[in-house]
Amino acid sequence: MPRLAAAALAAAATAAAAAAACARDSDCTLNGVCVGGACACDSGWGGPACAALLLGVTDPALGHPWGAPGSSWGGLPVFDPVGRDWHLFYSQMARGCGLGAWSTNSRVVHAVSASPLGPFTDVDVVQPAFSHNAQAFRTADGVWVVWHIGCAQGERVVNCSASAADALPLAPRTVPPGAPGSNPDALCAPQPFGALGETYMTYSHAPTPHGPWTPLGRPALAGSLNRSTWWPWLTNPAPWLLPDGSVLLGVSGDGGASGKCLGFARAAAWNATFELEGAAKAAAPIPGGEDPFVWVNARGHRHVIWHDVSGRSNGGHAFAHAASPTAWTVATHELYNGTVTFPNGTVAVASDRERPKLLFDATSGAPLALFNGMVPPSVAGDGACFTAVTHIRGA
Repeated sequence: MPRLAAAALAAAATAAAAAAACARDSDCTLNGVCVGGACACDSGWGGPACAALLLGVTDPALGHPWGAPGSSWGGLPVFDPVGRDWHLFYSQMARGCGLGAWSTNSRVVHAVSASPLGPFTDVDVVQPAFSHNAQAFRTADGVWVVWHIGCAQGERVVNCSASAADALPLAPRTVPPGAPGSNPDALCAPQPFGALGETYMTYSHAPTPHGPWTPLGRPALAGSLNRSTWWPWLTNPAPWLLPDGSVLLGVSGDGGASGKCLGFARAAAWNATFELEGAAKAAAPIPGGEDPFVWVNARGHRHVIWHDVSGRSNGGHAFAHAASPTAWTVATHELYNGTVTFPNGTVAVASDRERPKLLFDATSGAPLALFNGMVPPSVAGDGACFTAVTHIRGA
């Protein structure tokens, strides 16, 4: 081998070894541990710094599948130990509309499956339009909680075409939509979307996934309405239930000088008062993102993934050590993009891929699948969408 070529190979090997080296777990994006100067990655994560989510095939027949009645836009399934089945609470565009009508026609729909990956079949409507950004969890004592934005008062819904989803019944409720006391806040009077949707972040709760649902009836966390802050509007609630019963809530701020950005709130219990965390009141921890999904791993480290608004289909990731849970480090690796591989081996680029959420194995804590709201490659612009499931390799 020529001397120059050998020297180049040696230099490349040295550079690769340096890139893979670690001195602490944070060098492994807290998705692994630093062992002997190299990262040992947790299941589902790979690359020299454990920054790559090991995505496999995207099956459009799973999740809330492509072609099912009603365009859907993301959600995360929750297991019911009583019925031994899985429940998906997701955002659906009513009256045959696609994603372009999300700010008027989105509603929260409940679907069920025997499998955590689906396919999920619609059961009923938990919150009528306008309600968006659905994400649910079940507390240790069996309370079902569904977060969303919007007042569910039926404002400004438009007709696109007929859909079988229009026949879905309203889930049992303790307070009818629009009844006195159901949403007493002044923000629920008909007004522009910015006030109606993005300052009204709330939840409903029920003893079972089939209801009856009781709406909180007020914002659980409201925007400041002050454009000099990073959170004049708040949207994209992303709750994560912690072992002590407290709730960590990821949110997206909008309408302020910081543009789209991510922050965090905390409450001592699912039904306690939520407040923005510490310094987050003054400055957004993470700029340039929306659609956060937050989790805390078995070692107590925080993680958040999100839709990177610099592109239609890009995913970002940040992490915070358990010892400094509000000090976030943004990973430089692109978590995902619009490229998907279908079960038949076809590779295509989705028109849009947002609303990332991870489903974890209850025992090992390993990620099993990535859920996204997706506009498929065959649809241009903000058209029909579905809740896509992408397998994670090694799961």
